[in-house]
Amino acid sequence: AGLTVRHLLDLTAGYEPQGEGTVSDSYAGWALTRPLAADPGTTWSYDEPLYKVLSTLVRGVDDRGMLGAARDELFRPLGIAGAARRWPVDRWGDAEGAAGLRMTARELLTLGELYRQPHVQAALAEA
Repeated sequence: AGLTVRHLLDLTAGYEPQGEGTVSDSYAGWALTRPLAADPGTTWSYDEPLYKVLSTLVRGVDDRGMLGAARDELFRPLGIAGAARRWPVDRWGDAEGAAGLRMTARELLTLGELYRQPHVQAALAEA
């Protein structure tokens, strides 16, 4: 009940990464039924399935899904919308949140320059 989107983003959800979940209609459903190894927010553990959960959540609130939202709200304003065409999707049309986004060196540099901006760094520090 205490699990938040922030826990999914910062990999502190507390799930047992190698734990077995219950068979579900979706990968995200399976991932959320795995046993907890710790209370959410208390420990960090690399847990790739959490990014599929995030992708599924985004699709639940935005018909564009994570791929479309990233393309329209991040990549296009930065002039790198082509990167979205190289991001693999699963059979439900959700972006592979943990991996697979292929970017050119110039696109990656553009994204990196965004994070170097003082106002972005300040916002990240407050988050």
